[in-house]
Amino acid sequence: MPINKHSPYNIVRMFEEEIAHYTGAKYAVSVDSCTNALFLCCKYLQVNDVTIPSKTYLSVPMSIIHSGGDVIFDTSPKVNHWKGIYQLKPYPIYDSAKRLTKDMYINGSFMCLSFHIKKHLPIGKGGMILTDSLEAVEWFKKARYEGRSEKYYKEDNIETLGWKCT
Repeated sequence: MPINKHSPYNIVRMFEEEIAHYTGAKYAVSVDSCTNALFLCCKYLQVNDVTIPSKTYLSVPMSIIHSGGDVIFDTSPKVNHWKGIYQLKPYPIYDSAKRLTKDMYINGSFMCLSFHIKKHLPIGKGGMILTDSLEAVEWFKKARYEGRSEKYYKEDNIETLGWKCT
């Protein structure tokens, strides 16, 4: 396959590299929404009981449930006055839909970003997972793309299940 610097795979890879660099993460994996970023992280870590603020976006508990986990809502006022980011406890997953700042990455975590017309990166729709785990990156990249690799269909050998998160 000839190298095309403007191929969709290369454009996405460049965007991921720029977001990783800006946030201080080693890697960034793009997806179509923060909702699916959270779902993939929950699926990857095989979550069980997950505690989140009761005042959050509706798709967050849905992502946990769809991944096979159970939601525990924390109704305490302190937890429900979160600003920009909160943890899906006890897992190293962070809903960072309301934050995009330089060097924000927390080592050893999976930080899920949201790109939307009303967010810090006002594009139509999108999301990203920040991590420092190459193993997780390799799993996320296949999982987001229906189990496929970044290659032509005829050249691919699909060995894992995935979802439509691109």
